[in-house]
Amino acid sequence: MEDKFVQCGSVPEQLNLRMCLRPGYGTRGSAVTLWTNYFEVKSQASHVAMYLYTMTVDPSDKYSIPKGKKRKQLINLMLRDPMFWALKPVVIATDFNENLLTKTPLAFSGETARISVNFRGEGALHAPEKPITYTVSIKKKHTLNLSDFQDYLDPTKMTSEYNKSPVLEALNIIHGYHSKQSQTLTTVGAKRVFPLDQQGGQPIPPGLVALRGFYSSVIGATSRILVNVNITHCAFHKQRPLGELIWELCPEHNQDDIDYPRLQQFLKRLRVTTNHLTEKDKAFGKVRTIFGLAMSDDGTGRERPPKISGRKLGAGPAAVSFFENVCAPSSSTSESSRLQISTNSMKENVPPSSATNEGKYINVQNFFRKSYPYSVKACNLDRTMPVVNVGTKEIPIYLPAEVCDVQPGQLAKLKDDQTKSMIEYAKVEPAFCARKIVQDGLTKLGFSPPSEALAELGLTVGDDLITVPGRLLKAPEIQYKENFVQYPITKLGGWNFAGNRLYDSKKLPIWYCLRIAERREDNNMPPATMNIGGVLKNFRQILSASGVKCERGPVMEDLVLRNVHDTTTQLILDVEPSLRKILEQHAKTEYSENGTPQNNKADPPLVLVILPNKVTKLYHAIKILGDTKLGIHTVCVIGSAVKPNPKSSSQNKLKETKFYAESADQYFANVALKINLKLKGINHLLKDNQGLDIINKGSTMVIGLDVTHPSPGSHEDAPSIFALVASINRQLAQWPVELGVQRKSREEVISNKSRLIEMFQSLLQRWRSENGELPENVIIYRDGVSEGQYQQVLDAELSTFKEACHEMYRSGPSFTFIIVAKRHHTRFYPTEARHADSTHNAKCGTVVDRGITQARDWDFFLQSHSVIGKGVARPAHYIILHDEVFEDRQDRADLLQNLTFNMCYLFGRATKAISVCPPAYLADLACTRARSYLHDQFVAPPAPPKKKDEKAQSKPETEAERKYRLAEKAKVLRSQQKRIEIHSRLKDSMFYI
Repeated sequence: MEDKFVQCGSVPEQLNLRMCLRPGYGTRGSAVTLWTNYFEVKSQASHVAMYLYTMTVDPSDKYSIPKGKKRKQLINLMLRDPMFWALKPVVIATDFNENLLTKTPLAFSGETARISVNFRGEGALHAPEKPITYTVSIKKKHTLNLSDFQDYLDPTKMTSEYNKSPVLEALNIIHGYHSKQSQTLTTVGAKRVFPLDQQGGQPIPPGLVALRGFYSSVIGATSRILVNVNITHCAFHKQRPLGELIWELCPEHNQDDIDYPRLQQFLKRLRVTTNHLTEKDKAFGKVRTIFGLAMSDDGTGRERPPKISGRKLGAGPAAVSFFENVCAPSSSTSESSRLQISTNSMKENVPPSSATNEGKYINVQNFFRKSYPYSVKACNLDRTMPVVNVGTKEIPIYLPAEVCDVQPGQLAKLKDDQTKSMIEYAKVEPAFCARKIVQDGLTKLGFSPPSEALAELGLTVGDDLITVPGRLLKAPEIQYKENFVQYPITKLGGWNFAGNRLYDSKKLPIWYCLRIAERREDNNMPPATMNIGGVLKNFRQILSASGVKCERGPVMEDLVLRNVHDTTTQLILDVEPSLRKILEQHAKTEYSENGTPQNNKADPPLVLVILPNKVTKLYHAIKILGDTKLGIHTVCVIGSAVKPNPKSSSQNKLKETKFYAESADQYFANVALKINLKLKGINHLLKDNQGLDIINKGSTMVIGLDVTHPSPGSHEDAPSIFALVASINRQLAQWPVELGVQRKSREEVISNKSRLIEMFQSLLQRWRSENGELPENVIIYRDGVSEGQYQQVLDAELSTFKEACHEMYRSGPSFTFIIVAKRHHTRFYPTEARHADSTHNAKCGTVVDRGITQARDWDFFLQSHSVIGKGVARPAHYIILHDEVFEDRQDRADLLQNLTFNMCYLFGRATKAISVCPPAYLADLACTRARSYLHDQFVAPPAPPKKKDEKAQSKPETEAERKYRLAEKAKVLRSQQKRIEIHSRLKDSMFYI
């Protein structure tokens, strides 16, 4: 079926910038058959109609729009509400957020149906006395027919105008409905599912567990519908009594030794289930969210604020008191009414109707002992255990830790050492992964047997992984300096650099070494545990052996810091004098041989910085100073590091020596590769530039473009940063970079058009300086774009690149625009042992462009690398949106696949093929480096103090206010752009490598 769609037609109409069609399929390479983690979805009915509705919660001054778990609970309540059933729905599925899918139209007139829902908490048996009433609006979004989608996937029918997104959205809602409504599963995002029982999980101390779950997503392929299923891993808070968690976090069990701020930070936003209530007392539900520990300034705006004796943060149940309203005497006062009164006493100054105006302060311990005598845990509270606040700062509600259990299914944020444990747990053999998907995944996801939602539409999911045809491309040969051995590529896509010299190695007549240590308590520098002179001598020998001429040892500079974990701002102040001293010395020093100067004062000095261990803030400080402020090449190495001992308890550590290791030749060689690239050298090439085709002619520039976004919890002004790297000649060895700041944060499509034009024009000028003329062709590899944004990116960015050429060309260059997708879940497994490498993955160079692709779209999957150790290799997905460079070539599918694969061997910092082509990889590295320059923007800012009686009021923005806000935003952007500007001495180099 796929071959029927093969075309050799021209590029689509350029004025409309429409995405180009597949010109054909690749044929080069030896044929292989692979399993892939997709299952076929079949429909037993010829005509399947669906009605997709959108659900929104009407805004109100009385409440905020519910999100997350609360939103899901609200939709659950709505689906059971009589007002909703009056619409006569035949519900197929919902995502419990915005979308509702039905088999028949809902019975309402007009555009919108509105359902009023009285909210009650998760686990509550009935609504509270004064519930919040939300209004949910339902509007029709699409009428869908599965047969239309199937016609679109048929390459012989060529349905031109069809929007596949709504039907794929509906199919994903159907396939995900089982797990979203399950009581034994939890969902992360829209498509990941994890078991709640935590069996088989990997403990990650303290308090966390790594779980293995499943990802699923429905796609359209040529003539069939497929569902992609993969194993996935996440860290969760471990289900356990809250008291156990607290003592694991604070093993000292001594109130004076507990780090209460750290404990509060860990517990904040943690959801807990109360265990002291009887069934009839669950008016408010069992699930609560921890705001923090009890603090001395809780409820300070209340008429009768809580009283906390002793410590200001983390007081125990005997030290925390609140004002309890006294109930009017009544023999019929129930447990539920007593809870209502006590809760209102903590929340409100005004007593409830069942209470008098009299009352008294009572501590948490006595209150729970009096109110819940039937609860063993409530009556036996640990006086040293901190009380938690499950209300707010203004209206606190206190619970003893003993009556709380950590709710399962809550995502956890990992620290560096925990991340390493998580990564190790996630490394599984390919065969294990495939078996797990088939044996457990289909059942957990509700695919086998079919869930009610699937059965309702007559959909079934296949029981076995599908097979696809692939090809194994031939690896190129690597060339180092002339007269040295050109190593063949191994089965794992790597080669041995030992005994070779770099292709074009640079001289290093004078260089510097800055050794940083941390001052100890005795204010003395740590005693030398090694002969630093001997270590540097060995390193210099490795440099010389690789071809970097380095006749003298480095000029040494020692720096002792009071605290290597200080703020980055302070570390900049501490380190800058030492680097300035080196810079001044470099400007004065001149070594000559036979009267010829060997040290060019205009060249930036190179400083080897030996860090005491892996210290992120110190690294940021060094790169800010070297790259942006002083113009110094800095190469950071770790003298020694500490890592967990996997064969012992979590408290025991092993010292991991790196630069100071007794046998560090491999480490030294890797550092030598970085140094030569920073000095504008060439580490290796492909023999005779084989496989580079049109690039080998010297008239084609290759570009990499990526955007990095602020992570959750970053400062509100944290920008998105984009990086543009470009080749400077046909050798593809040096890749200068330009950096820019997005106008809008977390925006993938580049909106800072003027800056992108400046960046591209600057790179074009560097090409002209190197080659004497501008490039005739430009191939762009664009990283980090989701499928729904392909057309947006193409329309906005390609037109910007073309506009940038108007001032520099009479007739602009030809462009090819390629998306590089890394964050997907497609995996391949060899069907025969002879097609597998030693890690049991498909071999390096495996390419797939059939079976799981659509005939109309030009894309391919390329597994260009091999995994290190164990794990499942993830191929890169290349999607060609626009092509002018190869349009006259009949074999352009093969050309582009081979060109991309061969480029993966030209990453100068490695002696093996990498997972994505170098321009995309390097753009990602440059974005990461730029984040260092704005380090303070990418961390959570301190919470601003709230003003007394401050109320959030939404007022219409005046024109003056709008102009002021935009002016301030522009000022911030200019400041951020200035902070990521690279020093002129480094601008033409790969300083970021």
